[in-house]
Amino acid sequence: MKPLHQMAMQSYLLWPHPCSLLVRCKSCNARPVFIVCFRAGSGILALPYAVAGSGWIGIFFIVLCCVASAQAAVYLGRCWNIIEERWPEYKALQADPYSIIGLRAYGRKTQVLVSLSVSVQLYGVAIVFLALCSDLIYGFLGSTVGITSCEWIIIVGLVSLPFMWLPTPAEISFIAYTAMSCTAISCVLLVIIFCQEFSNEYVKPEPAVVDTNSFFLSLGTIAFVYGGAATFPTFQNFMKDKRQFPKAVFAGFTSRFLR
Repeated sequence: MKPLHQMAMQSYLLWPHPCSLLVRCKSCNARPVFIVCFRAGSGILALPYAVAGSGWIGIFFIVLCCVASAQAAVYLGRCWNIIEERWPEYKALQADPYSIIGLRAYGRKTQVLVSLSVSVQLYGVAIVFLALCSDLIYGFLGSTVGITSCEWIIIVGLVSLPFMWLPTPAEISFIAYTAMSCTAISCVLLVIIFCQEFSNEYVKPEPAVVDTNSFFLSLGTIAFVYGGAATFPTFQNFMKDKRQFPKAVFAGFTSRFLR
């Protein structure tokens, strides 16, 4: 009997995801591309505000962060390929390949430091998204159901908790599809609203005031959109041919940048 995580990974690799329609490449598994696109999340919708708060230089930082994040993904993919060549036991599915890179690079202490850093980062990201989801639900429903925004945080957390216990992203791939579709629909709706506003009586808006506070806040937003380097080795870990990961990175980040 195979372990549960190996059975899950096998079913993940054999299941024909619709993501293959986005990137047609026989030697490149496009499933991680879909997950990379999904990671854009709500940060993509905050980029216009980030550009307004940083000025035209914000566009330069968007391009810079996109290229730097993609390059980091490629380098991490090469590191993992080297680890599998030198230590074949790591060719099996690994729960935390990012910390393993730290272990083989600088030892056990670095592995602990990397794991702690990732845990703190993910804890902060989870808080942000829990608060964001609860505010959106409360803003949509209002006080009609008699539940406050703080109570929605607990409800959203409890609903999301079972999905955190699953062994691989294969079991929650539908969330990636839903998230990417919602982001694409939001972008289309924004374009439609812009066109409607332009067709109406045009009033030239006041230019945004760029100061030190708004600049660094916008820079943090841009960095957040293209952050999360610790997840790249995990995406690569679910590929059939892991050496094709740079192609998946290129396709994923290109689609994210164009959105």
